[in-house]
Amino acid sequence: MTKPEIPWKIVSGMTKGINPKKWFYGLHAALEAERDRPCILAGAACEQWINGELFRVIARGLDGTNLTAYPEWNKRQHDVVVMRHDPSSAEAWATPIAVVETKLVYSNYPPSTRRRHLERLIEQLKVHHTASPTRVGVFVAIYAYWPEHKTPKESFAKFRRNVGSQLRELAQKGMKGFSITMDHKGSMETVLDETHAKVGAADVVVGCVAQYIRVRPTSVGPGRGLARGRAPAA
Repeated sequence: MTKPEIPWKIVSGMTKGINPKKWFYGLHAALEAERDRPCILAGAACEQWINGELFRVIARGLDGTNLTAYPEWNKRQHDVVVMRHDPSSAEAWATPIAVVETKLVYSNYPPSTRRRHLERLIEQLKVHHTASPTRVGVFVAIYAYWPEHKTPKESFAKFRRNVGSQLRELAQKGMKGFSITMDHKGSMETVLDETHAKVGAADVVVGCVAQYIRVRPTSVGPGRGLARGRAPAA
């Protein structure tokens, strides 16, 4: 039988530097700062870039603590983990204090594919740990197309609403043994509004929205996981 997880704050009290909201808005600011420069907004390279920015934000927030951050932990089981800094301790490596996963979806994905990516994000956060870490998921939705090649099926505003609706639906449904919470009742934050740009001779249109979630173990089964906040955007 799998032993129940024990929250880290009970085991060790090490919560200084663990601030998911600050991590998310730090990433938001880092991505927003790139709005006037060409960036990779497609494929594995985009996800790696965003994970790199997220790692940098998390690492900066650990100054003055006895914690460290590690990317692609345990053969890429998690994108970023926060753990005690104790090089001689196998336990410190094996019992992270926080785990962070990111997942990207794109405007050319059908709703079923977007949902699968969201479900995969939550599944990755549900992985059992002996000492229950803070579990944080960052969901990034990218709106991108070349007007010369294809007209999108959704406007940027509708894309934002649709991905936010799927996120809220999963949170309300919950997952067995876990609750899902988020800020602003799951409203997607606009990182980059719909923007027309040039890549060499080609016209491109890009936009980006994002939100973060917390996945918490619960002994009462699936929870209604919407945190209090502002009403969802229309």
